[in-house]
Amino acid sequence: MARKMFDPFSVLFNMRAEDLKIALFLIAKCNWKEGEWFDGIERIKVPAGCMITSLNHLVSSIPRINLQAIRTSLKNLEKIGFLTRHSTRRYTTIKLLNYSYYQDPGNYELTHKLTQDQHKANTKPTTIEEGEEGEEEKKDSKKEEWGKRFEDFYREYPKKKAKEKACEAWIGKKVYPFAKKEGFDELFNRIMKALRIQIPQDQWQRDKGKFIPYPATWLNQARWEDETMPKETAPTGLH
Repeated sequence: MARKMFDPFSVLFNMRAEDLKIALFLIAKCNWKEGEWFDGIERIKVPAGCMITSLNHLVSSIPRINLQAIRTSLKNLEKIGFLTRHSTRRYTTIKLLNYSYYQDPGNYELTHKLTQDQHKANTKPTTIEEGEEGEEEKKDSKKEEWGKRFEDFYREYPKKKAKEKACEAWIGKKVYPFAKKEGFDELFNRIMKALRIQIPQDQWQRDKGKFIPYPATWLNQARWEDETMPKETAPTGLH
């Protein structure tokens, strides 16, 4: 950390104790250089001075502080211009507005060289704080490969509703474990085959598709397993 952050005129000296505790944690944990984080569909660039996290992750990482206290402190830190936040359903991106004031990135190059051997002997920590899926999700290239197939599924699904929830189901605990067990190609082909059988069924065509389930519901309930017979063309007459 830069020495000037302890200047008596620094904004840190005017903070509540809980706000300061969280501010110091964020300064220490934010990326010191640009990195990447995999969200299940694509890799997201995370600039220096930013981190990807979640409220639950902060609660578990910062000792003796609860969820409400973290929410209050983050709001306070936003008000004084210390940080900005952008949240989705799965994670929150935090950006420190004056990161270079608190941290001198040049110091890290030397630190990295001095500790390189130590990092090789231990589990290498990430400089990007993960969301609730944690470091395993970032490193899971197989999940990234599976996630890329979601767009093909969603493009063909007739009801374009709640795409983000459908994506969560696709890469989450409801579908991805089946893909790992059965094989990506095998499960994907089975899902698409079932979808193409179900689309022309009366239940899905009735009332302009009113009864078509949301894609997230269809995935979460493993509806590709439904025993639906292909719809046959009705005979034109008797012979």
